[in-house]
Amino acid sequence: MKTLKRIGKTCIGVCIITVLVFKAGCIGDDFLGLEDYQRDLLFGGLATALLLGQQGAAGDNVDPGAGTPVPGPQGDQGLPGADGATGPEGEAGLSCWDLDGDGIADPEEDANSDGDFDALDCQGETGATGPAGEDGEDGQPGLACWDLDGDGSGDASEDKNGDGNYDTLDCQGATGPSGGSGAQGPVGPAGPSYFDMFVEDFFTTRTAEPGDLTVDVVRIDEPLLGAPDPNTGVAGLAAYRMALPQMYDAGNDVTMRLFIHRTGPVGNDCFVFTVNAARLVSGYPVGPYGETRWVRVNDPTKDVDLSVISLLRDPVDDPGLFIVIDLPVNSAAGLDYPDDLDVAQFLAFELGTFSHDEGSYHLLGVEFFESAEGTAWLAGAVIFDSADDITCE
Repeated sequence: MKTLKRIGKTCIGVCIITVLVFKAGCIGDDFLGLEDYQRDLLFGGLATALLLGQQGAAGDNVDPGAGTPVPGPQGDQGLPGADGATGPEGEAGLSCWDLDGDGIADPEEDANSDGDFDALDCQGETGATGPAGEDGEDGQPGLACWDLDGDGSGDASEDKNGDGNYDTLDCQGATGPSGGSGAQGPVGPAGPSYFDMFVEDFFTTRTAEPGDLTVDVVRIDEPLLGAPDPNTGVAGLAAYRMALPQMYDAGNDVTMRLFIHRTGPVGNDCFVFTVNAARLVSGYPVGPYGETRWVRVNDPTKDVDLSVISLLRDPVDDPGLFIVIDLPVNSAAGLDYPDDLDVAQFLAFELGTFSHDEGSYHLLGVEFFESAEGTAWLAGAVIFDSADDITCE
């Protein structure tokens, strides 16, 4: 019996070895983590033999009387298996904007119409605005700047300016000290100095004696231009003179301003007077200055309301009209006389009636004034170079 048992066990061990070896060869690369088939076969057979040897040894220790197997010594632990290979990557998920799940960006999936297909297209519509919250409670009133003790009432000591009121005027501090004076800035260049002089003629009675200048015998009269004297038929004539002062800047414009008072009736013709001039230069005899010019005075009634100011025929009761005429002397804008005037030259002018409008023109005075070159202008009259050029308009 023992012999048969041993043969049986041996046969069983061989069969098991054969099965294990066959399985090791069929499993392939992953068995026991070894890639070589021969090593699988070797280690598989050794492991099986060891296992059967241990079992046989254990069987030898069976107590036939008791029938209880006695465990044999434990075998060595086998080698751990290797990690498995990484599995295939799963399919990509759907984007939130891809409404039809086809992975293609369709125009209707660009919800915000910015040309991009991203998370901004996944936002829902803005919800309705919630109701406004209730107003909070009013804060405590602030303190007035004058309320020094903060009790809300005006005390006498808080009325700083003593005007009986409690307001911001009581909050002003004391006036600070005055700052020092700043340095004086540089003095700019002096402006031009122009001369200005007035010429007027005074007449006295022929019976007056020198030094006998009493009010009742002295009479002031002005030269008269315009209509001829009805008794003599002589047209009016006026002459005057002036000297260029030391302050005159040679080359500047000199203007002759005439102050005239007109009286008498108004006729259909125009009033024209001539201008002639002579000049004295130190060391030379008297010589002419320029040529004759004809000056037509602008219509004195053109801008006058005759219903308010009537030009009466009676000179005694006639209120008359005041006329101002500017005649540039050494400028093409006026008389166009030679532009070579200089300091200390002496000029004489003569005005004579050429044509009249039945009125009388009293020359009250003449003003000469200087201005920068090219700045003088003609006013109140028209100037002609010859009698043939004269027109009345």
